[in-house]
Amino acid sequence: MCFYCGSHRTIKKGKDNGYQRWFCKDCKRYFMGRLRLKKEDVNSAYSLGNLTVSDLAREFGVSTRTIHRYLSSEYTRVWDKKRLEKVGNLVKNSYLYR
Repeated sequence: MCFYCGSHRTIKKGKDNGYQRWFCKDCKRYFMGRLRLKKEDVNSAYSLGNLTVSDLAREFGVSTRTIHRYLSSEYTRVWDKKRLEKVGNLVKNSYLYR
């Protein structure tokens, strides 16, 4: 199944670094035959607290930069959400709403 469009009309097109290379006949794109890394998997493994970024990169088979990018995007999103909640609470508790 194509990672980009979800089509089942794919054919094998050689190998690259030991991984099967595929071609989608519908969207005309190439992709590697390995699973995509999910941010939820990286975050759950990191949140356990017993693995470093290097350990995670080795476990998932990606670079340390990829792990940093996934973690920073998730924690930035969580940080912004918490910051907005705090600002909302300050506004609600201010004299404007009394």
